[in-house]
Amino acid sequence: MTRFLDEVQSDKGFNGSITALGTLSLNLSGTGSSAIVEAASAATDLLTIAFPVSVGADGDTVSVNLTTAEDDTLAVSESAEVITIALADTTATKNTAALIQAAIRALSTTTAGVDVSAITCTAGGDWDTAAIATGETGAVAFSGFDAVDSGTLTDEISLANVIRITSASGASDVIVTPTDGKLYIVQNTSGQAITLKASGQTGIAVATAKSAILMGNGTDIIRVTADA
Repeated sequence: MTRFLDEVQSDKGFNGSITALGTLSLNLSGTGSSAIVEAASAATDLLTIAFPVSVGADGDTVSVNLTTAEDDTLAVSESAEVITIALADTTATKNTAALIQAAIRALSTTTAGVDVSAITCTAGGDWDTAAIATGETGAVAFSGFDAVDSGTLTDEISLANVIRITSASGASDVIVTPTDGKLYIVQNTSGQAITLKASGQTGIAVATAKSAILMGNGTDIIRVTADA
């Protein structure tokens, strides 16, 4: 392994890359629930519908049912946590990702109160110009929510002295081995508070838009300098 160049993947699912000698950049952003449906026109004509990560695991309780309308009018409705998209049956430009997104957002919430007002729809292939009929045989469940609110650095990666957190979905923990005397410069531009700590310990939180020097004491992480 080339310690200072390789891409790294932690056992908690966040991504990071060592961007300079001894500097580790981490992205702790999670993934919202999503579903992908296919038009009858081609296997590559896909619509990806995604919740923002802020909706949480509730997004995984929703499904989407892609159908074909009986006329040339796009219709979007919801019942019992199933969002039904009925495609206009003649004019593909009435079924674009942008129009479907707007129609879903207009629902505001599902029957059980799941917020759909910030859902995003992304067209794949020729969806926006070819989708006039469903290629699905039933409802497709949303899945894939991952909060990724913590991550564990391997001993190899923990050799980095500068830890730069660039993105996070919420207040997050970064777990390190608290080697006695080991210094860490934490640069937090994630938009969230980030806590550097040993497993099972309290650690030290560094506020967003701040940097601090922290140190291991053999048990946990302690503060050397104030946030600045």
